[in-house]
Amino acid sequence: MISESMTSLLLLPVRCCNGPDLVQMNLDNRTYHQPWAQPFTTINGFESWFDDQSAGANACFIASDPASGLVVGVTNLSQIFMKGFQNAYLGFWGTEKFAGHGLMTEAV
Repeated sequence: MISESMTSLLLLPVRCCNGPDLVQMNLDNRTYHQPWAQPFTTINGFESWFDDQSAGANACFIASDPASGLVVGVTNLSQIFMKGFQNAYLGFWGTEKFAGHGLMTEAV
């Protein structure tokens, strides 16, 4: 059960050590993510994704519930361009367990 009073998240940059938790989150939520997202479901997939996110003008964050420590979702900005025209591509996916509580909106 998600507390209705929960309004804050822990939002930190994704690190290598987050791989197993994110792989498990994606495996547990494959049906929930389809057809909109097909995130990695293996540690090799995570490593490839992490390498891509770590290169160039990208920023990737893991959102977690501070009370339980559970992963709420992931958000990332890619191809960040900060000159005369400032923009980036935004991607995110969350878990079914935390759906409908506005937490990924807060993370984004």
